[in-house]
Amino acid sequence: MISYNQYRIRAIEEEDLNFITELRTSDFVQSNVGSVLFINKTTQLEWLKNISRSQSESFFIFEIEEYGRKKPRKSNVSFDF
Repeated sequence: MISYNQYRIRAIEEEDLNFITELRTSDFVQSNVGSVLFINKTTQLEWLKNISRSQSESFFIFEIEEYGRKKPRKSNVSFDF
């Protein structure tokens, strides 16, 4: 994890999959990807296992910790390097 002030970037974890599923199945994303994504818990877990083993790609969560909150809020932006 990389942290600076209230910002942090960290690897995607299993606890993030519900959040990522919400993003990937949102009307906005579905209307912009050009195909319908059928995503469920099984396919998300398999995706996480695959990206965790990848030597050519890395996926991260960018979080902003808000004043007075103990748990950072997840941004709707993910980075693919």
